[in-house]
Amino acid sequence: SSDDLTVLPSEDGTCRFVCQESEKYSHDVQIKDGALHITESDTFRWYDRFFSFTSPRATLYLPQSVYSLFIKIGSGDVKMSSKATFASLDIATGSGEVALQSVSCDSLQITTGSGDIDLNSVNAASVRLTCGSGDIDLKTMKYAIISTEKGDMKAELYTEDTPIAAENFIKLAESHFYDGLCFHRVIPNFVI
Repeated sequence: SSDDLTVLPSEDGTCRFVCQESEKYSHDVQIKDGALHITESDTFRWYDRFFSFTSPRATLYLPQSVYSLFIKIGSGDVKMSSKATFASLDIATGSGEVALQSVSCDSLQITTGSGDIDLNSVNAASVRLTCGSGDIDLKTMKYAIISTEKGDMKAELYTEDTPIAAENFIKLAESHFYDGLCFHRVIPNFVI
């Protein structure tokens, strides 16, 4: 399907899902085990898409709280520009762009088959980005968690002051360059 999803803060404190529907494209919205599940039903035939000039759009309004949110879309964009906080945020698209702005979370995972990933002022303790084709643009990513056998370290990345060094570190971390890397010098309780 080709669904664009925008996640916005709810001004009235209620959770709402607003979308366009037709007889060939609909949604089922349910709460199961305390989680919101939105399932799309698409009965378009391949030739119906030649005469469709707009893609269905959906907006999810969330009240201020901490959520675990999983979004899976076949194709289409996911946009989130709110000061939302998530315990975990997992976004998967077959094709389409993912754009997050001013989002905080403990765990962030984004997977796109094709399409760009754009993160602006995103603060996450753990980040995993996978992009088949497309660009990954990180603006103001502030922290990296470095895990060692002695425990975790939180490193601040100066993306605005040293953009090239921060971008190089991020690209190497994303390519798993540092995974299992042995350091040449260890001083117990002082230097790893």
